[in-house]
Amino acid sequence: MPVKNALKVFTVFRIADMSLLIVMWMNHYLWRKNINFSELADKQFVSEHLQNHPLLGVLISLMILLAAAVKSGQLPFSSWYQGQWKAQLHPVQFFTDRFQFI
Repeated sequence: MPVKNALKVFTVFRIADMSLLIVMWMNHYLWRKNINFSELADKQFVSEHLQNHPLLGVLISLMILLAAAVKSGQLPFSSWYQGQWKAQLHPVQFFTDRFQFI
């Protein structure tokens, strides 16, 4: 059971990682350069790029939302969460899990 749950967690988290990598690639395709947050504050600059590729902007937003939901274990992606509490805890794992919340 713990191995099956670990494989499920690994698979779900790799889906989130892949979506973040795809978002980075799509951002580079959309802006044609490396962009920082101060450039994103310029509304005219952003609207010019999004008018040419409106679907790409929506897709980037949805994939970031998907990655955040998967990484935080939100409802559709939380099937692995219950299994982690069923596994036997190693003493070191017990302390690292408990101190992580402090």
